[in-house]
Amino acid sequence: GGDGAAYDSVAWSIANGNGVPVAFRNGYPLLLLGYVRFVGAVYALVGHSYFVLGVIQSVLGALACLVLFRIAKVLFDGTVARVAATFAAVSFSLIFAAVAIGHQAVDVVLTAFLVWLLIRAIAASGGGSVLRWTGVGIVLGCTILVRETTAFFGAFLLAWVPLSLRRGRSLGATLPIAAMTLGAVMVVTPFALPTVSSAEGRLRLQP
Repeated sequence: GGDGAAYDSVAWSIANGNGVPVAFRNGYPLLLLGYVRFVGAVYALVGHSYFVLGVIQSVLGALACLVLFRIAKVLFDGTVARVAATFAAVSFSLIFAAVAIGHQAVDVVLTAFLVWLLIRAIAASGGGSVLRWTGVGIVLGCTILVRETTAFFGAFLLAWVPLSLRRGRSLGATLPIAAMTLGAVMVVTPFALPTVSSAEGRLRLQP
């Protein structure tokens, strides 16, 4: 991948207990580096193995196809679901992402899983439980850590959830939105706070 060499270097530094190099952090202050930390965790467990990382990412890509199948089956029917999952499985982009060092390998499966959780939460009796919606928020937070621009999708959900929850449900829309937001904030804050907690860090965020 285009950023593969840089991500690999930072992930290996994390795996060795040295954290994110200061020069990299200063150069890219807006990155939360969730994917790089994932790679670092893999390296810490199995060593500096590009092969094992590719195997794990390939499994995640396969899971994304299965989740897509479930989404399409609920929204459409079995035929559409099989076609969608088949096209996804032979997609060059997904195959490339599985064996490249780049956030797409994790971003795709997290996004698909997030959509599946949203569908299940919306369909749940009573509008779903607070715990269920907190889980949705946690997955949303993980997705933001991997790809920061997913935060815009989260903002869209704040408008979509009330429209999707039919009137008369016991939980209403306020608690689902609050629980989802709380889950996302709990995940993102520990990684974003160090960047904005100092005047120097906030200065680096300015264009």
